[in-house]
Amino acid sequence: MMYWNIGKVIFEEEQGGKDRAKYGEFLIKAISEEFQPKFGSGFSVRQLELNRQFFRTFPIAHALRSQLSWTLYRILIRIENHDKREFYIAEATKNN
Repeated sequence: MMYWNIGKVIFEEEQGGKDRAKYGEFLIKAISEEFQPKFGSGFSVRQLELNRQFFRTFPIAHALRSQLSWTLYRILIRIENHDKREFYIAEATKNN
């Protein structure tokens, strides 16, 4: 949920719900530069981009499955086809 909430804040509050903030990639880089020294590598540019993509791919928090790991979600957000992604989610859930 933490990764989802970080992605939500970046997308909704910082980007105003738009695909990109007016100031582009500077936003994530600036957040990373501010937070990474204080909180560690979990706030790298790449990690923040994944958080934002995670929220955009799965915008409904209640739809997230607790039995799926962050590693699996990182794979799933790269699958652009919704039906394929749903198939893999169902298989991963069914087969633990």
